[in-house]
Amino acid sequence: MLQFVLKRWFLLSLTGLIVLGMALGGTLPSVVKPLADAMNPLVTTAAILFLMSFSLETRQLQAALRTPGPVLLGAALNIGLAPVLGLALMAPQGLVDFQYGLLVASCVPCTMAAASVWTRKAHGNDAISLLVTLATNSASIVTIPFWLALATAWFPISHATDSAGLVAHVAWLDLRQTTIELLVGVLLPIIFGQFARQPTRLSDWALRRRMEISAVAQVLILVMVWTAAVKGGFRISQTKLVISLDSVLLAWGSVIAVHLTTLYAGLYCSRILGVSRADQIAVA
Repeated sequence: MLQFVLKRWFLLSLTGLIVLGMALGGTLPSVVKPLADAMNPLVTTAAILFLMSFSLETRQLQAALRTPGPVLLGAALNIGLAPVLGLALMAPQGLVDFQYGLLVASCVPCTMAAASVWTRKAHGNDAISLLVTLATNSASIVTIPFWLALATAWFPISHATDSAGLVAHVAWLDLRQTTIELLVGVLLPIIFGQFARQPTRLSDWALRRRMEISAVAQVLILVMVWTAAVKGGFRISQTKLVISLDSVLLAWGSVIAVHLTTLYAGLYCSRILGVSRADQIAVA
């Protein structure tokens, strides 16, 4: 049992914190929501990317930049295939909130912090995941408004819902604010992480402690997930929508379908390119 828990501690914690966060957000918002609101996800994301960059050998980044094929493939799947899948699965959703929620989940940039952590845990090339993160976040200024504009043309929102406000907010991104968040939350942490490891003593220490540093990054991801769960539980408790179990299961299955299809497309396409196994894992 101990081995089971040690091997799967993150997944067990993830499940528990999502359930607990949503329950507390819906029942005790006055207690937990101020705490969740105080946790800035931009700061947490920057901390995670700094840790991942600090523990990444510079030569890996240089090699990924010299042969950018896997990076371009990973970015193309993220900003091209995933949104198409999300768009295709919008029609069956029972609620307009779930329609646009699915699309937003499909077209947002590559998961900034988790992508590098999972790649490293799977013994993949995490330099590629960092560069894909940087590329997809930079492109999101154009790609997110494009996919949302296309979706609203095909699935017009005929009545006021939470999704209407969400789409209006996301479709017209504040270019200045988005650029600042990209610099602070993604680019600068990666650069500072590489600068911080330049002294030989620090780079040797980071290399020896790679897995421990990754574990700290995972804990920070759990903090972000709990924060989002609390806010989600609060929003659900405030909504007047009737959410059936069928609609939840359909949305859940659709999200899994988008993830798995894109993942196996990454594996298959990277194998065609003939890249190494580590690079295939990173793309997937």
